Amino acid sequence: VGLPLYTLHSHSAPVNSIAWHPRKNMLLSGGDDSQVLVHDFSSSADLDEIAVPHGKDPLPAYSFSSPMEVNSVCWNPTGEWVGINSGKQFQACQL
Repeated sequence: VGLPLYTLHSHSAPVNSIAWHPRKNMLLSGGDDSQVLVHDFSSSADLDEIAVPHGKDPLPAYSFSSPMEVNSVCWNPTGEWVGINSGKQFQACQL
């Protein structure tokens, strides 16, 4: 209890926001490295990676670049769109 099962190291700068997909086992993250990453843990191989870390992160299923650091990320209620807030701008990306 209270100990992490796994730590992702895919970002190269601080992470500012994360969000779990509303219906799937997917994690969305955005950070100061101007990257938005989607890790898909729905396959059994990725779940094995989480349960027994092998020193390697599962590769992000999707990645987006932003012109500046990412302040916050979110999914729409159906999980078909990703919202990205970066500085004074907002982007909506369909997966």
